[in-house]
Amino acid sequence: MPSHGREVWGPRVWRLLHRLSFYSDRRDVVAAWRGLLKTLSETMPCALCRGHMKAYLAANPITIKLETRGPLVKEYMIEWIYRFHNHVRLSGGGIEFPFEELAPLYGDGGHGLCVEEATKLLAELVGYWSDLPTREFRTAVSYLISLIRGGTLV
Repeated sequence: MPSHGREVWGPRVWRLLHRLSFYSDRRDVVAAWRGLLKTLSETMPCALCRGHMKAYLAANPITIKLETRGPLVKEYMIEWIYRFHNHVRLSGGGIEFPFEELAPLYGDGGHGLCVEEATKLLAELVGYWSDLPTREFRTAVSYLISLIRGGTLV
């Protein structure tokens, strides 16, 4: 199966990132997020997207401390992914997405539903990107999902 265009896999990547951010209420997910985002910036089939993401990560690194309490990590990651997504939207000529609309779209259903949906989205992305080396990306996302599956760790 070919890697398809970003109009197919792009919305799934954003849904995955936003959903996971809303359930990142653990202090041990910071390093997992750094790894996931770095790996995503190396894996996406769109060379332009990879370049833009690498530049964004370099200019806007995840700076929250590893020992930060879970609820603050969640808040930080929601805002970081939100800013990143809006940066991409605006640079592509789109409009800014209202922050108030995030929670109704991505914050519902609890940890279990988030894990279920994230696992499904990951499988879809790996299928779309079957012609790419996705092992590190799968591992990074699966690790973050496994932490989220464990529930809140303040």
